[in-house]
Amino acid sequence: MAVKGNLWLTTGTLAFDGGVDSSKPPLYATELMPQGLQANQVAWMGNATCRGGAIRPRCGYDRLAQVATEGLFQGSFLYVPDSGLPYVIAVISGSVYRVNVGTDNSVSVISTAATELNATAPMVWFCQGEEFLVIQDGTNPARVWDGNNLKSILDYATGSAPVLPVGTCMDYCYGHIWVANGGRQYVGGDLVRDTVSGTAAYGYRDSILHMVEAQYFTGGGAFIVPISAGNIRAIKHSANLNTQLGEGQLFIFTENAVFTLDVPTDRTTWQTATDASGSNLPQQRIAQIGYGTQAERSVVVVNGDLFYQSPDGFRSLVTAIRYFNSWGNTAIANNIKRLLDFNDRSLMQYSSGVLFNNRLLELCLPQNTDRGVIFQAVAALDLNPISTLQQKNPPAWEGPLEGLDFFQLLAGSFGGRERCFAITLSRLTRAIEVWELTDYLRFDYGDKRIEWYVEFGAYNYNRPFDLKELDGAEIWIDKLYGTVDFELYYRPDQHPCWFFWNRWQECAARDSCEDVDAPEPCIYPEQTYREQYRAVMAMPSPPAACIDFSGRPSNIGYSFQAKLVIKGWAQLRGFILHSLPRMKEPSLDMRCAPSE
Repeated sequence: MAVKGNLWLTTGTLAFDGGVDSSKPPLYATELMPQGLQANQVAWMGNATCRGGAIRPRCGYDRLAQVATEGLFQGSFLYVPDSGLPYVIAVISGSVYRVNVGTDNSVSVISTAATELNATAPMVWFCQGEEFLVIQDGTNPARVWDGNNLKSILDYATGSAPVLPVGTCMDYCYGHIWVANGGRQYVGGDLVRDTVSGTAAYGYRDSILHMVEAQYFTGGGAFIVPISAGNIRAIKHSANLNTQLGEGQLFIFTENAVFTLDVPTDRTTWQTATDASGSNLPQQRIAQIGYGTQAERSVVVVNGDLFYQSPDGFRSLVTAIRYFNSWGNTAIANNIKRLLDFNDRSLMQYSSGVLFNNRLLELCLPQNTDRGVIFQAVAALDLNPISTLQQKNPPAWEGPLEGLDFFQLLAGSFGGRERCFAITLSRLTRAIEVWELTDYLRFDYGDKRIEWYVEFGAYNYNRPFDLKELDGAEIWIDKLYGTVDFELYYRPDQHPCWFFWNRWQECAARDSCEDVDAPEPCIYPEQTYREQYRAVMAMPSPPAACIDFSGRPSNIGYSFQAKLVIKGWAQLRGFILHSLPRMKEPSLDMRCAPSE
């Protein structure tokens, strides 16, 4: 064994915080091929996270409630009341449901026959301003939920004061609700606490549901984007730290561009917007050409930036503006090209995203069903590498998160605690359900183990022109908890298929009931055990198969790539690969007989 150890070629990876990059060749970068994977990256992984430099499974999903056994899912929103915890509002076939995710997960219908929305509309839009949740279906007058009652917006009309028009996407920005008409026009409602249109019963906050101030605008107050930009898909705002200007920026996303509008924040400026000089007119400018958003729900505020799904992947609005006149104005998701290439772009308008646990989560892989458009994966971008006062590293793409059929993602704060929810379609009953995407559970919905996998980059030991024989591997893990199943695969060079290597199981008792060596298992009080580690799990030489077109066994090649599939809770700390040098000339002991 000592002689073999002296001959071994050894390489591996001990840090994985760079995430995945499927846009590059899977070979790790060397002097001869600098465009390969970085030392802290992997070729691909699924249902896993690389936060902290190790790879472990995503946290568990927990089922909270069944909302409806049938119907068309049209949209949902996490409503924040004046007092109390947030709760989910969902629209299914025109009916409006309330799900108390902050308390007992109970479900109730808050709409009546008079306040239901269009039951066949494929999508509805939401916007909360103050305590008022405005719901639009694009064809009927908006419905408004004030925390106690759901009414038509026409019921808020006072005298001749007009209310917000029928529309689609909306945003509550700097005291005004902005509404798009489903085409290229958008308008702004009245300023909050306007005594002209608001009522004392609501402390004049209901003024945001009206359209009095817009009458002072030239042409009735409607703005319009160029026809070449396409229809408006989203209206959003981000933080504006320059308060000296007395205005904020509103972003109007279309299919092919992004525009900004300087929004006046006081009523006087709105009323004088038509002065002779025109200096007070809100200015609409172009911020991004060529790549707007595909989905209103995919636009997510992240640290003052706006991330969104575009036709070529994902984009950052701050990055786009910064590199507006340069080649740097590009998509930022080429790392997960392997996932995005399978997106049906005609259905991406129904996608959604959230910021949760310092991760950007965006739905991918849409599929049309009779219950609405579902998404089979979540793309995750870990923002933790930039959350430091020391040297900041770029965010890391982590690959797809799977396990549910998602309609929409929601996230919010519950008494200072961040929580994330998914509206889903059950694979068993086809009911519409609410699940929680946790940041602490080790298992899905009780004790269901999570299956996850890692595809490492290909290792050539920095000897790209030398043949090697794959001889063994070492795997370091910690945080082992419960029963964990492992399967290891490998492939030589650019072979398209994986070859089986090894299968084994490790167990770490979770409590005294699972400890077979406990003198008196499950005797009260039950003892909870700590997580364990295994270092090192050594792999034997892999079995070899004959590769017909190369004439060599599968365990001989110039480089080797490994894939590790794990079912259960554990954390991968290191992966080491051993090979033996082989003569490059074909020899009898290296060639294999072609399969019959």
